[in-house]
Amino acid sequence: MVLGVAAYTAVLFALALAALLVIVTPDYLGQEIGHRAGFGDYLATALMATVVGTVAGAIGSGLEDGAAVRRAAYRTRTAERIRDG
Repeated sequence: MVLGVAAYTAVLFALALAALLVIVTPDYLGQEIGHRAGFGDYLATALMATVVGTVAGAIGSGLEDGAAVRRAAYRTRTAERIRDG
């Protein structure tokens, strides 16, 4: 389980970092943080996004029970079966 969590975190961090490097220009990031942006600032921002995403996912999954997830996942298919007879 620990290995799975570590792998998930590493992949999420890599994706966040890649997205930041592609989307956010150094000039814009520097303007927002108040100093010239370096690679360390990108790393810190990607880490923050990773942690916030992980916590939000954990909270969201804790709020749902198994029945609610099954209803959401199978609702469309059930509606199609009823409609098609």
